[in-house]
Amino acid sequence: MHFSLFEKLGASALLCAWLIYGANFLGGTLVHVREHESAMHAAATHDAAPAAAPTVETDLGTLLAAATPEKGEKVFGKCKACHTIEQGGKNGVGPNMWNVVGGPKAHMEGFAYSAGLADRHGEKWTYENLNAFLTSPKDYIPGTKMSFAGLKDPEDRANVITFLRANTANPPPLPAPAPKAAPAAASAATAPAASASAETAPAAPPADFKQLLAAADPASGEKVFGKCKACHNAEKGGANQVGPNLWNVVGAPVAHHDGFPYSAALAGKSGEKWTYDELNVYLTSPKAWAPGTKMTFAGLSKPEDRAAVIAFLRTRSDSPLPLP
Repeated sequence: MHFSLFEKLGASALLCAWLIYGANFLGGTLVHVREHESAMHAAATHDAAPAAAPTVETDLGTLLAAATPEKGEKVFGKCKACHTIEQGGKNGVGPNMWNVVGGPKAHMEGFAYSAGLADRHGEKWTYENLNAFLTSPKDYIPGTKMSFAGLKDPEDRANVITFLRANTANPPPLPAPAPKAAPAAASAATAPAASASAETAPAAPPADFKQLLAAADPASGEKVFGKCKACHNAEKGGANQVGPNLWNVVGAPVAHHDGFPYSAALAGKSGEKWTYDELNVYLTSPKAWAPGTKMTFAGLSKPEDRAAVIAFLRTRSDSPLPLP
């Protein structure tokens, strides 16, 4: 049978159409276009997403100023399996930690430190490198024997360091907090208020403090004084600790204990007396009353608590001042 030219051309076109249809069908079976498009959309969305704002870490000085030995003692519970901290305490799996702040690294004679730590004996445990060490001991001292992974929370580290400082006989002064950045713009109406609210000194004692002191219960004050016992005792003839003994403090000169290494801020006030008003202002905010003081205690915000503590300290005196 003979086909005409037109029949041959028609058959060729039909064959091409079937080939194109088959290729499209086969390609659609092997590659799902929607999945490909979805992947491209996800990539485009990811690229277009705004970058996360960088985390701004609080400076160490500010963290330490807000930290308390009481909170640090709780966090230090994680360390008690290996370390003691009492003065004269025995080494455990790790060395005793009394007097560690400001002391030399690898400070306990006779303890088998790792080579990485022993090689740094000439360095001091500053607040900054204690913070770095507690973040990740293995990164700070490669090859250390210490298996503890570290404290990731900066506030936990600051609290532990403050607790270690409270268990150091003569700790170095705390680093100053970084100055707060001034706001970009302030209205004339708010500027005076902001200026007036800036803390330059503690507020004067309230007008009714005399009545509070007259009504204060020394037994209640002794309970509040429990917050101070980590650093002070108030027994007659008691030894100085992290802070000085407080027997006879009421009416005594500021920086009254001969031989105790007071901060320059407190020693510079040695010509002043611990009157009831001065004790009240000091206990409101030690750092505001004596900028640069070594005392880490933030103060007692309740005037009733301050009055009770002062009444308790008054009973710890050979010849207490008459009440105002």
